[in-house]
Amino acid sequence: MIEILPLTRREKYLKNGGGTCPACLSTNIECGTGTEMDGTKLYVSVSCNDCDATWDDEYDLAGVANADGFDPDEVAVPAL
Repeated sequence: MIEILPLTRREKYLKNGGGTCPACLSTNIECGTGTEMDGTKLYVSVSCNDCDATWDDEYDLAGVANADGFDPDEVAVPAL
């Protein structure tokens, strides 16, 4: 028999694509002004307006979007 384990708050938050507070499940959340980059990871501060919980959403660099002034698909030329 396969035992189904309950999801952690983190797993449920990720499964639902964010959008709800991992503490109280409220949708009354907002991104703060704090962002931090660490290598290929970006952290964005988020808070819940109902229960005052705070956390950082963590994003992994996946590509280049909305490029202006260069073609991201052009072959890179080594710097001289």
